[in-house]
Amino acid sequence: MRFTKVESVGNDYVLLDAIAEPLLASIDDLAQHAQVLSHRRTGVGADGLLILTRDDEGVIELRVINADGSDGGVCANGLRCAVRVLLERGHASVKPRGTLRVRMGGRDLDATPDYEGGALRSVSVDMGPPAFGAGEIPIDVEHAQHLGGVLWRVDGRELACASMGNPHAVLFADGALDELPSSGRAIEHHQAFPERTNVHAARVIAPDRLRVSSWERGSGMTHACGTGVCAVTACAVRLGLVEGVLRVEVPGGALTCSWSGDDGDGVILEGPARVVYEGEWSLRDEA
Repeated sequence: MRFTKVESVGNDYVLLDAIAEPLLASIDDLAQHAQVLSHRRTGVGADGLLILTRDDEGVIELRVINADGSDGGVCANGLRCAVRVLLERGHASVKPRGTLRVRMGGRDLDATPDYEGGALRSVSVDMGPPAFGAGEIPIDVEHAQHLGGVLWRVDGRELACASMGNPHAVLFADGALDELPSSGRAIEHHQAFPERTNVHAARVIAPDRLRVSSWERGSGMTHACGTGVCAVTACAVRLGLVEGVLRVEVPGGALTCSWSGDDGDGVILEGPARVVYEGEWSLRDEA
């Protein structure tokens, strides 16, 4: 089984190019393979598995499976990495300042590559509008107290919550960055979140600068979470903490993110996307 290791600011994935090799999409029990391949000691090592396909009508689709085998829904950093693979392998082409559309988690998302001197410098993606309703995130209102706007109280913690096609809970409290490795799992699995949730700790450094750490649903602590950066940005804008185009610092580097604050506008995320290496995995090794 041919695979490609990709990463963006330390958020790394194993990608299966089922456009080049369609049979990769029909491998039995891809969720189990995701767990095996993602293992940091006995596998390739990754935050999850990406499967890139194109249907008979030409629609490009990207599926993400978390490191624990669960459905990831959408993945902004994985999407940007997949766009690089699509372009470099000739699966798609984009005119200067043009966009490439990829379907992910039921959303049609537009990506814009940025070239410098003929080389791909970064990829920007419009991840669509954030959602803040309890049913959209989702949040079980029997186990959470709505404080108004984006804010909720869960077991004494004040959380800002949003959906980017997957659920996110954000801690803006002092000390949250240090607390996250111990609190992330408990919040992810709290009964207030029926589909579990990604958990982020965020600090406002300046009106145009955030620092974010992430505990990802199904993967644990990661170096970055693209949809998490989008959700944190959207919540921070709604709370009046930031404005404009933001530099968002994560353990693996920095991303650029912005949201206008208008309900119909998408959150824009930009940053590097890199192919690390290609390899071959023997399915017999999993027997």
